[in-house]
Amino acid sequence: MSGNRFLLDTNAVGLYLDDKRFAANYLKQGAIISISVITQLEFLSNPELTIKSKFFFEEFVELIEIYPVLRENKDLLIQVVAIRKKYKLKLPDAIIASTAIVNNVTLLSADAVFSKIHNLKFQFIKS
Repeated sequence: MSGNRFLLDTNAVGLYLDDKRFAANYLKQGAIISISVITQLEFLSNPELTIKSKFFFEEFVELIEIYPVLRENKDLLIQVVAIRKKYKLKLPDAIIASTAIVNNVTLLSADAVFSKIHNLKFQFIKS
């Protein structure tokens, strides 16, 4: 896993922040962790988000890369449209999967819907 790059889906962020053993497993092996701005928005807009979780998340995002969604990133936009049409995913999931594909990172998620995307490096995690 050394030097591997991972993009965390929203459910993986929750697990990452809640389970220090899960986080340590990736960090001690030199993994590079990132999220999509979509994950950031989903996490922060959760109506059940506690003050403590928000605090930990804000500290967390200071240490990682956050991939933006920009109209100038034509490769990302093309990939989002293709994935959304082919796999009938919700727009946020299509953006997150496309972000992983375009940036050549492995997506970590507890959502098995991503396993059907053929060109996506995907690792299913149990939440």
